Amino acid sequence: MNILIDTNIFIKAEPAFTDNIESDLRDVSELFKRINTLEHKIFVHPRIKDEIHNDSDERRRELRSQLVEKYLVLDDAPVFSDEILDKYSLHPKNTHDEIDNDLLAAVFHRAVSFLITEDKGIHSNSVALGIRDRVLSIDEALIFFGQTTQVHYNPRINRIRAYQLNDRDPIFDELISDYPDFKEWIIKCKEQHRDVFIVEGRMRYYCIAILTKKPSKQLKISTFKVSEKAPMGAYGDLLLRNAFEYSREKGFREIYLTVFPKRLSLIKFLKDNGFYESGKKAEELILLKDMIAPEKSNLSPFEFFVKYGPFNIATEVPIHIVPIKKDYYSRLFPSNAIIEEMFPQPYGNAIKKAYVCNAKNKNLSRGDLILFYISGYNKKIVTVSIVEEVINTSSAEELARFVGGRTIYDFAALKKIAEANALAILFRHAYHLQKPIDLDILKEKRVLKSWPQSIQTVSDESGLRWLRERIKE
Repeated sequence: MNILIDTNIFIKAEPAFTDNIESDLRDVSELFKRINTLEHKIFVHPRIKDEIHNDSDERRRELRSQLVEKYLVLDDAPVFSDEILDKYSLHPKNTHDEIDNDLLAAVFHRAVSFLITEDKGIHSNSVALGIRDRVLSIDEALIFFGQTTQVHYNPRINRIRAYQLNDRDPIFDELISDYPDFKEWIIKCKEQHRDVFIVEGRMRYYCIAILTKKPSKQLKISTFKVSEKAPMGAYGDLLLRNAFEYSREKGFREIYLTVFPKRLSLIKFLKDNGFYESGKKAEELILLKDMIAPEKSNLSPFEFFVKYGPFNIATEVPIHIVPIKKDYYSRLFPSNAIIEEMFPQPYGNAIKKAYVCNAKNKNLSRGDLILFYISGYNKKIVTVSIVEEVINTSSAEELARFVGGRTIYDFAALKKIAEANALAILFRHAYHLQKPIDLDILKEKRVLKSWPQSIQTVSDESGLRWLRERIKE
């Protein structure tokens, strides 16, 4: 597999002098060691030489010009057409933007499988381009390519009151540029005891959502912010999931927030989760999501889920039972209270996930429902999800590109699965059943004949009718 590294990763990996050594040199060295062990190729982009040439320190510039020669160069790298630049509003304002675009183009056009970068702007634009799962931070790459020595912190999501916030956290400095009165506003939030979701990382907040209850069963996400130090796709997904669950818990009919038009990646992210533009407030767009579904809809099952989910699903579709061992389930759905006591984990559920196995079932399609059945001692259906995309492949590289950062497996595990032909399912998590369905009931209702050993499509008509009603919550 071909892996492209950004200049910021090269600089961390190749300090010119001892006083240029950065704190995460050990992490990058470990990452490169693992990538080389797996026999992947590490490339730099031809534009890296432009960035090195612009260094004002002559000694450092000369040394880095020599150090970069030991890396493979992505010759004749693809670039974005004007059509793509127009479509995603990526027209560069300066040379730095041009280089960022060229790195993303290499991933977008599949010249490389993954890009590793710590550049927040690149991560944000990757969301809009639909390649977020193949643009990795150092921490994400360490996990995906199989950590060998480092143990990294797993982010924790907490629901707190606004008065419990550390308003000296750097994430608030990032908000002040857009909202000059933010400091006064946060004091108001504290006095009103507003509910807040935060994801805490290494001595700082990774992301935050401050909630405001409005009349007519509306919930406003007054602040939805992912730190410059964290990727939007991963942390925004986690944050939004909890906002949806809060809305369901409190009985809100709509969720909305206001966004400046320049926040293209955030707008794309929100629309991909069912928000739509419903007007403007001053200079900001109002993006709204309906939490109550109509009785009838002309949308496809998947479109219906995106618009009204995650707690509203179209059930008149094929349903598949997916058996999964408790330990794998606890990694895929770490915050489900059903398994929390057995497998405590410090982080919560996101919406977009991937499931990889060697099942031979080829009947799964976009919009189908998959019900996760915990095998072993528990023997029950516990979680409802919807299929987004499916592939069958014996290529580890194709499998890795397909699942990207969504999977619980590292590349070595994916390679082993692919040897026996892999079935990979990209899916979106809907909800956990408040009352899981035991195997005995599933057999009694003719959903299953026995405990499932592989993915099974529910074929008995009476069992399918009963199951469709039973999973509605």
